[in-house]
This record gives sequence, C-alpha cells and structure tokens, in this order.
Amino acid sequence: TSNVQTRAVESYATHPFRDYFARGMNVTLNTDNRLMSGTTLTDEYMHAAEEMGFTVADLSLVALNGFASAFLPWEERLRLIESVRGEIDAIEETVQ
Repeated sequence: TSNVQTRAVESYATHPFRDYFARGMNVTLNTDNRLMSGTTLTDEYMHAAEEMGFTVADLSLVALNGFASAFLPWEERLRLIESVRGEIDAIEETVQ
C-alpha cells in the first residue's frame, strides 16, 4: 500500500511483487506503517488476491515465507511454521 500511496508504483497491478513471486523469490507481505498508510495485513493480502491475481495457494506460500523470514532463531521459526501449517491447510481446504 505504501508503494502505491507514495507513487513508487502506479498501482497494485503494476507492482513487481507478482513478478518476483513468479520468479521464485522469497517474497512476503507486510505493512510499513499501519497508522500512516491506514492499512492492515489483511488488506495487503486482499490487494494481492484481488488486484495481483494471487490464489489462496499462492498466499499460503507468501504467509509461510513470512514465518520462515522472521527475525527469530531458525528452530523457533520451524516451530512457528509447524504451529500454523495446520491452519493454513484448513483454509486451503475450505476454498477448494
């Protein structure tokens, strides 16, 4: 959202995030400054789905990338991923 608001990119559709993902880069969705941007992480995922064409499976991978990229010791990241994997699987099952 901040890239669109500051006009670093013309729109969500022209943001290179989709291209980076398609090239296999480890991309994540985040909020820069929720108070200034007026956005939430949920909003960011909705923009990715609605304006960038991300599927639920794509967004699941993006979410897992976020957990894998957390500023935590690797073992903690693995435990975190394990703890949310079931929830992500359940979400994917409800939309298939």
